[in-house]
Amino acid sequence: MNFQKYEEYHSEDFATDSHFSEWVHSPNNRVISIFWETFLEKYPYKAYDIEMARNKVLNPHKITAEGLSEDEIYVLWQRITQTIRANH
Repeated sequence: MNFQKYEEYHSEDFATDSHFSEWVHSPNNRVISIFWETFLEKYPYKAYDIEMARNKVLNPHKITAEGLSEDEIYVLWQRITQTIRANH
């Protein structure tokens, strides 16, 4: 799996990437899901960017990084942590 392309990505980059968007819109596609789950295992520090990008893809007009309250950020981090733990 070639993760090199994504090492320097930020949320905006992920949100505009077609492979990433396909994963967000088709989470049951095992091949794509395995790629992104493995990516997150290898680069856990990218979890925040991934979650922000996922929200941008699903709600392109609703969420901006600057517009998140502390409570919203906390809830997102909780979801990220739960997802990572569930996939280990």
